[in-house]
Amino acid sequence: AWLVIVEWISAYVLLFPYQQGVTQYRVPLTSQLASVTGIWGLSFLVMWFNCMLAEGMYRWQEGEPWPWGHSAAAMAGVAGTLVFGAIRHERVEATLRDAPTLRVAQLQSDRGMEWRMEHTARAAFREWMDDDLIKPSQDPKSDLYELVDYFRVDMHDNCRECNGGYLPHKEIVQYLATLTEAERAARAHGVFLEKTGVEYSYVTRDVYQCPDMIPDATQPIVEIIDPSMKKGIYVIWATVNSDDEWTLFHAHHVQDGSMDFMCDQIKAHRAGHMLTKPVVELCDQRFGPHIASKIEQTTYFQEFAKRGLNYTGTTNGLHESLRDWLKVAPGQRPKLMFTESVLRQKEGILWACERYRWDPEQSYKKQYQSKGKDWIDLLRYLATYPGLTYERLSRRLVGVPAKRPINLTYSQRHRGKSEHPYSQFMKMRTTKSQRRRLRQMGWRL
Repeated sequence: AWLVIVEWISAYVLLFPYQQGVTQYRVPLTSQLASVTGIWGLSFLVMWFNCMLAEGMYRWQEGEPWPWGHSAAAMAGVAGTLVFGAIRHERVEATLRDAPTLRVAQLQSDRGMEWRMEHTARAAFREWMDDDLIKPSQDPKSDLYELVDYFRVDMHDNCRECNGGYLPHKEIVQYLATLTEAERAARAHGVFLEKTGVEYSYVTRDVYQCPDMIPDATQPIVEIIDPSMKKGIYVIWATVNSDDEWTLFHAHHVQDGSMDFMCDQIKAHRAGHMLTKPVVELCDQRFGPHIASKIEQTTYFQEFAKRGLNYTGTTNGLHESLRDWLKVAPGQRPKLMFTESVLRQKEGILWACERYRWDPEQSYKKQYQSKGKDWIDLLRYLATYPGLTYERLSRRLVGVPAKRPINLTYSQRHRGKSEHPYSQFMKMRTTKSQRRRLRQMGWRL
């Protein structure tokens, strides 16, 4: 009993008091006792039963008789609590089943106005809000149809001079002047679903979609993969026509698994969606050189090659290059089209374009966790890899060797040939002292 008294006193003295009765929060039958005695009755029951067991075990080790009287009293208290809990718990559950439901909104009140002004003056869009709340509430087939209310709140509604609110009008105007246009719309006019920073939101079905197709034997195919730790492999297959217009006709996310499983999945998709083998196979250059087998000390490139997938490393092109490549000039066809099946994929390329944000000032970890990053990276590799033209790819398709490697950049193709040191020396007007100095440097003259 004195332990319960100490707990009761500590509730008014300590900053974070603790009661033993809290241990029963997952046991509905015993926790019902709190409705009569409060948390202190639960603490007394827990300590009473445990003290009985401790005293009995101590006497048994000392060779003394077991305290059956104390044990019987403690057991009776526990049994009575369980019976009372079973009866009351069933009544509470029955009352809850018959009671009308109530929609509740929770407001966080432990933040000051200064903190709210600093942290909420931005477009409060979150992907899960759009995916799990807004769109399902507008879909007649969803369980949330017409059950989610979407409010728009104006910051000036809280203006002191205009509407009798809390914030001075002058501070509102000064604060909004420091924000970007999208953040100003979010804070001042309540456009909380404004997708600020989305790079490729202009990629829509109306402009970029084309019918499903399987490339024939005369169309070169490019395969690009982006492996990720614990996320599997993201793969796209694209083909190009004689006008250098690209069509991304298939995409797939291979779930994480063994190397044999993932490679077999890639080969199966090749067999089911194309007639010829890809003429160019690219893999994320940042991932391919990593060690895949610690025992054999082989890289992912080598492990793929063992299974018949001979990938070449990609180039790390800029996001600006992909933006310029995807944008459509007035009256022209997009340089890259997507088949209907590709754009219809759940959490696929269209999903990534609708929500991907690029911020070069973010840390690499933040960029790695960006929604849709893997699909966007694949498009970036396709747009920025040098030499991916119909002329060069078609030559590889029919087996004609290219004059230069396909992945040479412009600077590599136009780099001047280095001359032999002796040829350079013959073009120089040298004196005897200069030749002596050259010999000291290792030249053979």
